Amino acid sequence: MKKDTPISINITPKSIFTVFIVILLALALWKVSNIILVILTAVVIASFVESLSKGFIRRLKFPRVLAVIVVYLLVMAAVVLLVALFVPTFTREITELSVAAGGDGIGSLGNVFDILKSASTENANPLEFFSQIRESLNGVSTGLLDTLQSAFGSVVNVVLVVVISFYLAIEERGVEKFIRAVAPLQYEEYIISVWRRTEYKIGAWFRGQLLQAVILAALTYLGLWILGVPYALMLAVLAAVLGMIPFGILLAGIVALFVAYTAGGLNMMLFTFIWYTALQQIENYVLQPLIINRVTGLPPLVVLLSIVIGVALIGFTGLVLGIPLAVVCMELLRDYETTKAKELADQHQTTHDSTE
Repeated sequence: MKKDTPISINITPKSIFTVFIVILLALALWKVSNIILVILTAVVIASFVESLSKGFIRRLKFPRVLAVIVVYLLVMAAVVLLVALFVPTFTREITELSVAAGGDGIGSLGNVFDILKSASTENANPLEFFSQIRESLNGVSTGLLDTLQSAFGSVVNVVLVVVISFYLAIEERGVEKFIRAVAPLQYEEYIISVWRRTEYKIGAWFRGQLLQAVILAALTYLGLWILGVPYALMLAVLAAVLGMIPFGILLAGIVALFVAYTAGGLNMMLFTFIWYTALQQIENYVLQPLIINRVTGLPPLVVLLSIVIGVALIGFTGLVLGIPLAVVCMELLRDYETTKAKELADQHQTTHDSTE
């Protein structure tokens, strides 16, 4: 009977040093993970800005720097315009809806005005006055700061994303140059190829989603206005935002049904349900096939899972990076399937030639 050969494990100084270096690299990556997320987010935004600036460069013959600056200014102007046009009405409708639902509207700001009014009395204590102001504004400011911190971690990260994306966008093929700088030499061309395909699909998907959101908002507002449902603008904006994720129009419809039932009873609720059902069909059989799937080839389930997983793992940054990473994974999987099919075809051809 043959004895089992003993297994020997040799621990050399080189192996200990290698393990030590790997642990240090893992800790370093963990420490700078926030910066890595900032850079990835900046790369995605820079790619989108670059795709928009190409129109100014090719058609209007703008210099690249000027084209990128114009894109940023147009985006900022659009945000300011939307805020100026919709926020006052939107805020009023939100407050009215909150009061109708049994809330107190924007209570914190209302308390501030009450405190200011009481400060004019003769026996007002200045220290108590400022203490009450601070406590009343604490809820408003805390909510705003929490939102910013949950979005990108801190205001500094937001600034870093804007600055890095700007410098990547003004440099011709700045994103590709950045990828070439960090990619291994043997995989450089393949990584660039995958990124070019991903960049095209991301840009097409985002433009398609914006167009779909505008169409859904217009149709929602038109239908609710005809039905006489109150807070139509608020509900239309909600439909536009939630409509950018698969089946989000159904979630927006739940809020609309509550508003319709509160304002007009079962009849208005029934007609609102029919209208939102029609909107869902329009999104599924008209907008999605014509705008999203045909251009990007992204199944709605992949989009939904990438958004949910991204937000669950890294918060709002995951909302920005989820779809690009999903597209990259799909491109890698598609390349793997193509390579595998080619290898199987070559093996089949070799077997066929050997049998002849």
